[in-house]
Amino acid sequence: MAEGFPNGDFESGKFEGWTIGGRKDARAVVIPSGPVFEQLGQSRQFRSTGGWESHPIAPLLNRSNNQYLMQISSDGYIKATTESKVTIEAEKQYAVSLIAQSRNGGEAIYYLDVYAIGKDRRLPLGTVQYTARSDELFRQTLTFSLEKDHPHVGKRIGLTARYRGR
Repeated sequence: MAEGFPNGDFESGKFEGWTIGGRKDARAVVIPSGPVFEQLGQSRQFRSTGGWESHPIAPLLNRSNNQYLMQISSDGYIKATTESKVTIEAEKQYAVSLIAQSRNGGEAIYYLDVYAIGKDRRLPLGTVQYTARSDELFRQTLTFSLEKDHPHVGKRIGLTARYRGR
């Protein structure tokens, strides 16, 4: 669903459309993907789960348009928020996904909050929670569908990715 989100694949090398928050030290920077993918390829955990040949997420990363990544960091709590241009239609299936690599140095909890954007407020659609080990590459996906008369039909989709270290 990246095509409906601003810079969903960060081709421009910028991250317009994203708001970064959390602790005072929270920051974000767009970085080249090459060194990150090279380091990932050297990771024992990544190699033991299939590496570039058969890791379940590898085909999503190893594409020519993935030249940049957004690196967000903080010493405890961070969140990154964006809003899509996608309008929710009734009885249509949506899947909102986020791929992340935990660099916490231990175990950390990652949340993906998906919501409809109402007039000056967020209307929850669901949250996915994942506990990741250090250097783990993972994907979070929230799938939803709304019935014809649901009040969120016609609203845009937004997401917030949150992280809380232990």
